[in-house]
Amino acid sequence: DLEKEKDRLNEKERELARQRKKTQDPDIKSIVLQPEDKEKGSIFELTNQLRCGQDKNKDQLPAAKELYNKIADNIDVRDQIERSELLNVLADHTRAEQAPDPLFVYSSGILNLIALSDAVEGGKPKTAQVIAQPLLHIIKSNYKKQSKQASQALNKLIEDSEPTKDCMVSNDDIVKAIEQIL
Repeated sequence: DLEKEKDRLNEKERELARQRKKTQDPDIKSIVLQPEDKEKGSIFELTNQLRCGQDKNKDQLPAAKELYNKIADNIDVRDQIERSELLNVLADHTRAEQAPDPLFVYSSGILNLIALSDAVEGGKPKTAQVIAQPLLHIIKSNYKKQSKQASQALNKLIEDSEPTKDCMVSNDDIVKAIEQIL
C-alpha cells in the first residue's frame, strides 16, 4: 500500500510538472524575477500585496509572480489559498479587457494552475462561483494560452463535479457570460 501511495504521489508530481510546463507563456518567461521578489512571504501575505498593492508594477506584479511560482512548485496549498481568499483577489486581475497586461498573464496562470490541479474542492458551490467568473473572463479575453487553459480548467471543473455544474447552471451571471462567449 505504501508503494502504491508513493507511485500515486510521483505520478501526481509528474502531472503537475506537465501542467506547469503547459502554463508557461513567453510573456511570463520574459519577465525576470528580481531577488527581492523571492524573499516575499506566505501566500496570505502575497495575496494581500496583490489585493492592496499601491503600484501595479512594484507591488502587485512581483506578488503575482511569486504566487505563481509558489503554487506551481507546490499546488498542495489548498488551505492557504482558501484562507487568503486568493480566488477573490484573482478575479480583480483577470478581466478580459486587461489582457495582455503582465499582471493579467500571471493572475490567469495562477487561476489556471489552481483549477487544473484540483486545488479547489469541486463540490463547494461558493468555490465554483468564485472560480468560474474569472475563468470565463479569461476565456472571453481570447488571449494566447491563458484563454485555452481557462477553457480546459472550466470544463474539468464541470465534468469532475456535479454540484459545481449545477451551481454554475443555476447562476444567471455565469450563464449569461457563457452565452456571450458562445
